[in-house]
Amino acid sequence: SRATPEPPRAVRGPAAAYDRAMHLLLLLLLVAACAHPGPPPEAAAGAAPRLVAPLAGVYAVRTGRPSDPTVSAAVGEAGWEESLSGAASGLALDWIDGRRPDRWRARWAALAAGYPYPVVGLAMDECPAGCPGTRVMDVLKPALRSGNDLGLARARGAAGDVWVGLVGRHTLALAAVPRQVARGARIVLEATPASAAAGAVVTVVPPDGDLEAAYLGEGLALVLDVPGAWWIRVDAVGGEVAGFPVYVDVTPPAETPLDPPLAPPASAGEAREATWGVLDEVRALLGREPLAEDALLAAAARAHLRDRIEPAAGPPSGPLSGPADACRASLACTLGPDEGPDACARAWLVDPERLARLTNPRCTLAGVAVAPSGARWIVQVEIGSS
Repeated sequence: SRATPEPPRAVRGPAAAYDRAMHLLLLLLLVAACAHPGPPPEAAAGAAPRLVAPLAGVYAVRTGRPSDPTVSAAVGEAGWEESLSGAASGLALDWIDGRRPDRWRARWAALAAGYPYPVVGLAMDECPAGCPGTRVMDVLKPALRSGNDLGLARARGAAGDVWVGLVGRHTLALAAVPRQVARGARIVLEATPASAAAGAVVTVVPPDGDLEAAYLGEGLALVLDVPGAWWIRVDAVGGEVAGFPVYVDVTPPAETPLDPPLAPPASAGEAREATWGVLDEVRALLGREPLAEDALLAAAARAHLRDRIEPAAGPPSGPLSGPADACRASLACTLGPDEGPDACARAWLVDPERLARLTNPRCTLAGVAVAPSGARWIVQVEIGSS
């Protein structure tokens, strides 16, 4: 039979004393570590931020917790939404590149990141690397009391950390919708739960400008058979619920449309020329030829502008008549003291009725009139067909 090996003999002398001392030291270090746990490496001050992807292929709400521990600490007990936080990440990177966020950029950043609901809050801060996001959260907290979605992210630049926070108004939950599809794809718009969609209306503007509207009900199926950007808007009691483009056989644009903003005009002539420039830019974005200036529409624009500025000066001029199938639209806008005419077009681009007129290939003519009203400019655009 095999011999049973003897247990190792105890080692005596200085070496044994050293081993016992090291064993005791390691034991004390282990106890100290358990008694006073330190922060994980990624939570140490100055740790690199963890950004949410600023681009998504689906419009969907995804709640959770940030993977960036510094952001998680700033969020605290508030809800955190991943798509909106992806938008915040994109805006923070833009700021580092020299493009300061505003509400218009925030809306398109949210769409790119897969958040189709209105953005109602924006806050920004730049501070030393590793700083907390308390100042951004302090600004956003009043808007979060109603249970809206929170998007929060930080990015690191040469000067330190950039924090961007967004608040989105999410009053009706839509099922996930793809942001980009092939021609002929069928998508279904539905609310979860379906009972929340009572009275909600879906308005669709296809790339040919043929506006359509229907009740959302228990679900609305759409066949996207025309290449280009389809604008889809959902309205319920209280106003807009969601508004987003679905891109059919085209790549979503990488840049925010009508950006950067124009400076306020210094004269009526400058305002008029800038308005024409913006109209040309919008038509190019929509894949249409520029609108041609028409004398009759220009006269109608001046008359309608006079009606707005001096309503008591006389009877209103009334709408411009024409064939029943002709393209006719009056687009009105009042600029703020710090706005250029692009502010008008930004509002028109996300409004289905006005977008349909700007997109419709039958609409080929326009007239423009601009006049001051105190510190503001009044813009009137008449669109028609030949």
